[in-house]
Amino acid sequence: MWIPGIISIILRIITNDWKDIGLGLGKAKFYSIAFFIPCIGAFLSALICSIFDIRVMSMVTGVPVPKVILQFSFIFIIGFASALGEELGWRGYLVPKIYQVDLKYPTLTTGFIWALWHIPIVAFSGYYQTLLPWQVIIFYTLAIFGLNYFINWIRLNSGSMWTATLTHASYNFFFQTFWLYFLFSPPGKNVHLWEGIGGDVGVIPITFLLIIFLLGHFKFRWNLSKLTPKATSN
Repeated sequence: MWIPGIISIILRIITNDWKDIGLGLGKAKFYSIAFFIPCIGAFLSALICSIFDIRVMSMVTGVPVPKVILQFSFIFIIGFASALGEELGWRGYLVPKIYQVDLKYPTLTTGFIWALWHIPIVAFSGYYQTLLPWQVIIFYTLAIFGLNYFINWIRLNSGSMWTATLTHASYNFFFQTFWLYFLFSPPGKNVHLWEGIGGDVGVIPITFLLIIFLLGHFKFRWNLSKLTPKATSN
């Protein structure tokens, strides 16, 4: 996950260009959005899966609360550090650069690049055990396109690469780990549908991200191209 970040840092050192990396913190409200939107979406996804007996709602037992908090905190910190490696490359370098050129579909382009980067390992390494490679390619690409739209918006609107990193880390944490092990750990009789319906790139997460796109694009009029001046904030 740190390869995009390392490459972007090397490029910035070579060109001595750091002005649009977005190291400024930005407004606090964007951190709330970055954290709680994935949290709520992941909970609703797991809850729907419990209705269809894919997962069973049951709080984790037998582990002291302080230990649970410590374990999840450690997982989140590791996830944030990993997401930072990607986001230094994608939202810290690619996004501010690609929105500054005369490209017709910059959001779609960055989503395609982000998806293409992941597809070889997620589709052909057995990362998803119950999905065929072609299913992984379709589901993962759709999920990436939706998540990319949301992360690009929060990055450009806040002017901060840190908000994008928190969004990325929160999405992975809540959809892949927290709710799955904290409240929906027991498998249901239809658990074989988890990766295709729930998980982090199943039908429900894709639908959730699609709703965010529809609301952002049509109701709230998120025109990302008009937000590019803020992408140069440090």
